[in-house]
Amino acid sequence: MWIPCLLSPLLPALLLPARRQEEEAVEALVRRALTNRALLVRALQRPLAFPEASGAGDVVGALASGLAAPASRRVLVGAVVDGQEAQRLVDVGPPADDAAAAARFRALWGDRSELRRFQDGKICEAVAWEAPPGSRHTIPDAAVSHVLGRHLARGARIDCSAGRLDAALAPQPPALGRRWPDDLAAYGKMKAAIGCQLAGALASAAGFTASPSEEAVDVFVDGFAFRLLLYTDSPPRVLVLSWHHGLVAALEGQYAAFGPTCRLAKRWLGTQLLGSQLGCEAVELLVGAAFCGPALAPPPASRVTGLLRFLQLLASHPWLRAPLLVDPLREVDAAQRRALLQQYEARRAAGSAPAMFISTPRDMAYSRWTVDRPSAGVLQHLVGAAAAAAEQLSALQERLEGAGDAWGALFAAPLEDFDAWVLLRRDALPHADRVIPGESARLSKHLERHAAGHGKRNRGASADAGVPAAKSANAVLRAFPQRVLASQPTDALLPELLVGFDPVGRYLALLEERFGHLAVFCADTAGGFPAVGVKWQPAAFVPSPLRPALAHCVVEVAPGLGVPNLAQVLHEMHLLGEGLVQEVVAL
Repeated sequence: MWIPCLLSPLLPALLLPARRQEEEAVEALVRRALTNRALLVRALQRPLAFPEASGAGDVVGALASGLAAPASRRVLVGAVVDGQEAQRLVDVGPPADDAAAAARFRALWGDRSELRRFQDGKICEAVAWEAPPGSRHTIPDAAVSHVLGRHLARGARIDCSAGRLDAALAPQPPALGRRWPDDLAAYGKMKAAIGCQLAGALASAAGFTASPSEEAVDVFVDGFAFRLLLYTDSPPRVLVLSWHHGLVAALEGQYAAFGPTCRLAKRWLGTQLLGSQLGCEAVELLVGAAFCGPALAPPPASRVTGLLRFLQLLASHPWLRAPLLVDPLREVDAAQRRALLQQYEARRAAGSAPAMFISTPRDMAYSRWTVDRPSAGVLQHLVGAAAAAAEQLSALQERLEGAGDAWGALFAAPLEDFDAWVLLRRDALPHADRVIPGESARLSKHLERHAAGHGKRNRGASADAGVPAAKSANAVLRAFPQRVLASQPTDALLPELLVGFDPVGRYLALLEERFGHLAVFCADTAGGFPAVGVKWQPAAFVPSPLRPALAHCVVEVAPGLGVPNLAQVLHEMHLLGEGLVQEVVAL
């Protein structure tokens, strides 16, 4: 965490020792405020600015006119926070019978200090902090702000970084059960137990005769027999997911900032329109590597530092030369590491290795979560975006004051990187309220500037535009207005409620299935950015054999060979998203 303090003006000709004493005084106050919450506290020394001389003859006069002054009135203090102690709710001071120590404690904390009796019978001075579980990471901020505000000169301004980037995605409950057994025999018995419960529910609720077995439930209705198959993921996948969940749960229990950092990382990837290119499991492994990798620095204790380490890992790891091994429990020995590197080099030489190779002790040679994506081109773009974001975030930590817009710019979508945009209807998006403020306006201005530069706006329509979309299509894909939710009973809305329906995700799947060989489609699947970015594949414009299913989207350039008709392709994209797509714009 970083604590910049803007001090009130002092005499312009302070001696150098006095300036350093000023920094040391602020550092000492921060150290006393954080106590054992911080492993290390340091104030960065301010550079000096000497008076400027207009010529050679003015140098002596400039030096004689006054001593150098600090280049800034700001004092920047950095702290390495202990992840286990940082979220402590009570700071326990000296016992009440130690009058001198208790007086010093009250002098430091002022009215925040109070006498408390603890469960072991001790009566001590203490400072209590009230913060819900989701906001306890801001307790160090509150402690530092209180102590500095109490002891620094009037007019000093204090700003801290630990409370930044709090409006990330909220924690979500797991979508699937997490208690599947690891043993395959027990796995089959668990399915049989579910079948018995389902048969009992059908008998009690509808009066049907049902016969359960380990693989299915036979239901007899009006002389007919229906077999309900109990479908679950294949056991190997369940075992891998179970191990991955255990790994993530262990990291969450060990590092308090792990969960918030995962949500921030997913939020950042979404705002870069790369959320569909990197799965949740891969993001969690990358964040885990940032927390427990072989780094000299201690693990991050705040979400801001965790996000910075995540970005730095993405930007600095040699993805084309080595796999990333995530081994928080240190289960992999040196011989296994050498074998992993040899297998990776063999696969890379054969051209079968994924662009981003992430290994774990249970997945040493396959890279299950990144085997299909991201592609090499997307990974190159991701590395560049992460490097730029890491540099921007590092700069933001050093100049916190007045940088609210700059923090938001860290999550700005890369509008210049795409060749076409599929604009989505905002009222059809499931998470329209999650869009970064100002991003929709940025996109509109970007498209208007491009249209002004080219004289018109290419909407991607073909000469054969086809039949307009039915009005009912728009009616189906529309979120419930807030006034309807407030005025209508829940039972009245249930018939029209689509549970778990993700129109953007399904639309992306359709686009990739039909046109994945022509373009890369990028969208914010977790947020509410109302557009899908389209980036044409370079190989798409090389004449290739005609595909019968897409013959109407191809211009023949030689017998049996063709190139895509972009206007018709964009029109097909519009038709695929009928009721969801508002407009398709080619740049």
